[in-house]
Amino acid sequence: MSGTPLCKSCSTKAYAMESVQFEGQTYHSKCLKCSHCHNKVTPGSMACFDGVIYCKPHFKQLFKARGKYDDLSPRLSGKNGAIAGEVKDGE
Repeated sequence: MSGTPLCKSCSTKAYAMESVQFEGQTYHSKCLKCSHCHNKVTPGSMACFDGVIYCKPHFKQLFKARGKYDDLSPRLSGKNGAIAGEVKDGE
């Protein structure tokens, strides 16, 4: 199927002039927001874990400071069906 891609966030058509590509996914510029604080981000000011977008400060706060993906997994399991605990500590 060809045509205009859909925004991964809102599932509506994302035309080239209003869209951003990140990790193979298309988003409207306005839909590219941190899932924690909902502030707008750009590909240079964000991090992504299992398809969920975070601003760099919140990604560091939720993951890098502790070094555990488990801190993010409970949010993901209810949000987009990811399995909590896919990445195990200490390995």
